[in-house]
Amino acid sequence: MKKPLFSTLVFILFLQFSVAQTVSGYVTRSEDGEPLIGCNIYNLETLEGTTSNLYGFYSFTLPVGEVKLSFSYVGLERKQISLDVKNDTTLNNALNSINQLEEVEIVANRKERIEDHSQMSSIDVPLDKIKTMPVLLGEQDVLKTIQLLPGVQSGSEGSSGIYESTQTPKIGKVYTLRVASDGLDSVRAESEILSPVQIKRISKAQKRYESLDYTELSIVFSDDEKVANYYNVSLYEYEGETFGNCEFFGTPFYFASVDNELKIGDILDTNSVEYFDQDGAAFNDLLFNGTNYTLKLLIENRHIDSIDVAMVEIKSLSKNYYEYITTRTAYILAQGDPFSQPVYVKSNIENGYGIFAGYSNTWDCIPLK
Repeated sequence: MKKPLFSTLVFILFLQFSVAQTVSGYVTRSEDGEPLIGCNIYNLETLEGTTSNLYGFYSFTLPVGEVKLSFSYVGLERKQISLDVKNDTTLNNALNSINQLEEVEIVANRKERIEDHSQMSSIDVPLDKIKTMPVLLGEQDVLKTIQLLPGVQSGSEGSSGIYESTQTPKIGKVYTLRVASDGLDSVRAESEILSPVQIKRISKAQKRYESLDYTELSIVFSDDEKVANYYNVSLYEYEGETFGNCEFFGTPFYFASVDNELKIGDILDTNSVEYFDQDGAAFNDLLFNGTNYTLKLLIENRHIDSIDVAMVEIKSLSKNYYEYITTRTAYILAQGDPFSQPVYVKSNIENGYGIFAGYSNTWDCIPLK
């Protein structure tokens, strides 16, 4: 009686063993053999399947007989394979890359919104408007048109020809100048108004350089370490009625310095004196960033007889303005020298030439007598 029972058990196990078989293998990319992680493999008839692991390996159970498997992966061609499952089977597969489509470029015009921009006081001057402006004994040009804009004050005959706006710029704001016309490249420039520097104190002392006697002014001011700063220093003969208020009013005059920060050129000699005209001297904070710096200026004593009070002005320049001043100075110094290298004067005008720049200034006075 036990023998038939044993045969029946064997027969049942045989049926269970022969109903399903395991199919396994690796899925790679055909171009370089790179294992595909997360490749989808499933039976198209039952929609049952699995995914490949970190090594591109997969394994799952299929019924005995004809099956159709699908291998799919993002960016690669889907592949279908018919398989007659009889035993455990190893099926490695490689997928090909999909042929890339040609690039499609979509171009659209977006209307600018004022809240998307940080700058203020931007005025557009269409070229058509310039052409239609009435003229007398002349021709249309940009500067004549700018004179007619609100808040713009023009220079008089014999002046420097600089056009200034009567609007008060705000510190930290970016201002934009733009002239545009259909069919032509727009002319554009922008500049930022930086925070003024703080002059802490000014003192004087007697010095002698190169056999000449000077009154040396030591100007101490604070430099902001968070940003790169650019400055311009000038001296004025104070002409105000009351010295205590030190209102900004005076005539610029020449001065000298032995300060290496103000030197022009590659040769720096601590004992050499360099002279500067009414335009002053431009310098940056590369060597004293974030400190209380002492700037030293010299006035020849023979000139002090006509100057009772000196006014020191320090301008905080935009980078474009600083580069314009330094390159313009180098250009002037190179004039008449046939062996000098060509000097390019800095311009921040897109599709044009010139300088559109801003600055903030601070000043203080000191008696010379």
